[in-house]
Amino acid sequence: MLHEMYYTHKLPESVTEIIKSRIKICSENFLKSNTVNDFLNREINVIELEKLNIIKHNGSDIFVKLDVLFTCNDEWIITDWKTGHEDEKNELQVKLYAYYVHKLYGIPLEKIKVRTEYLLTGECVSEEVSEDELDELFQYIDLSINKMKELLFDKDKNIPHSVDKFAATTKPIRCKMCNFRGICDVKLN
Repeated sequence: MLHEMYYTHKLPESVTEIIKSRIKICSENFLKSNTVNDFLNREINVIELEKLNIIKHNGSDIFVKLDVLFTCNDEWIITDWKTGHEDEKNELQVKLYAYYVHKLYGIPLEKIKVRTEYLLTGECVSEEVSEDELDELFQYIDLSINKMKELLFDKDKNIPHSVDKFAATTKPIRCKMCNFRGICDVKLN
């Protein structure tokens, strides 16, 4: 939605109608969510709410922003509300969130639960993260950081190569939804 607003300054009517219906569904499911139920019916302690944080991994900054982190009894519960459908990318995010709480607060992994509350469907997935899963996360992070560093002209100062070093797509149809349209020389027909 933000993409369309940024580049076209409007949304197609069909998209607007879909968004309207989803707002109602997501709002109702939010109020029925496990986390809201915990807030209303259990004794909880909010630790973080939408706070931007940075953790270091092998000298690189990793930005983390939890929707909410709270304790209940002896558990540390991280909730991530999603307005879309279930996605495999969420698995990495869940692992990162657990690592963040484990590292920053020194909480053992077995006391950390990560909830993904899917507001469109009303489903809640609650997970624990193991040391092996953190090892997989670190491998992914290291690979991603190395790929990003390959795009830098000066790695120490975090300065990218000039835009002309990045090849434009050979398929202009991709341009319509590209997040880099504002800095790209390829013109849409």
